[in-house]
Amino acid sequence: MLLSILKTTPIRPCCKIFYFYDLFKILQMKEVELDNGLLKVKILNYGAILHSLQLTKPDGSIQELIKGCPTTEDYLTDSAYRGACIGRVAGRISNNGFSLNGTHYPLHTENGIHLHGGANGFSKKTWQIESVEEGNNPSVTLFRESAHGEEGYPGNLKVWVSYTLVDQQLVITHKATTDAPTLVNLTNHAYFQLDDSPQIDHYELILNATQQVALGEDLLPNGQLLAVGELDNDFTTPRPIKTKRFDSIFALDEGNIAGSAFSPKSGIRMELSTDQKALVIYTKPGDGSICFEAQGFPNAVHNPHFPQWTIQPGDTYHHQMTFRFDCLS
Repeated sequence: MLLSILKTTPIRPCCKIFYFYDLFKILQMKEVELDNGLLKVKILNYGAILHSLQLTKPDGSIQELIKGCPTTEDYLTDSAYRGACIGRVAGRISNNGFSLNGTHYPLHTENGIHLHGGANGFSKKTWQIESVEEGNNPSVTLFRESAHGEEGYPGNLKVWVSYTLVDQQLVITHKATTDAPTLVNLTNHAYFQLDDSPQIDHYELILNATQQVALGEDLLPNGQLLAVGELDNDFTTPRPIKTKRFDSIFALDEGNIAGSAFSPKSGIRMELSTDQKALVIYTKPGDGSICFEAQGFPNAVHNPHFPQWTIQPGDTYHHQMTFRFDCLS
């Protein structure tokens, strides 16, 4: 059980660090708070979790944009990956593992499928707070080293995740380097809510995608790309979500803008820009939230015609997601 806040360290008016401890002081959980006057974000060093994101609207009211766990302690047992950095590889990998350069690497699986980096992936690790930057664009950078063999992956992987506030934008930047060939496909699994409604059927969705990755019954990509209209997922023009349930992978068209969601109840629009090729849209029934998970094509290691996410020594993996929030009414 985590105790209440034991210590607060103000860095500047825009930056604070909070400390939490468990009863036996085995786990020290830290929370970094950044505030630029328009957005206030809270980041945990456990799982590099995006715990809270608050938008100050033009009328002065505050809207919480993240459906996180009620308390920091709840993240220790959370199975929904709320707000967490997902890695080494987001999504599903089939066939109990993968082969790279002639060597087979078995991964932690359930029923032959490896999910979101394994049972103890990046979402369950304590990260180091490497730096906190003040100023008009406050930022925090977290770091961890994933050892060779962790969850079955080869190579010692150094990983950085930074969260930066720029005006009404939250910029999430992932970087990684390795000392041996390995796989990297990171994302953030935040659950976004644009108003306080328990449902999102009224959200209007736009996606920069005319194709969608076809999935089997086990939600594994089968290597095919289908026109979004074939699956009734054409959101190339604004369209209410209504009762649709998403666990879908969209192949993004050219351009950096991946898509947007808009709540006519609050007037808040969220727009995602990214340098990645795929976008997973996920909704949890009855949760009142939606996930925009930009990443490489899931299970690409078993679909060689998909863009691959193998990195070599000397390479730097880079993945950026920029969430922009506007009040349209």
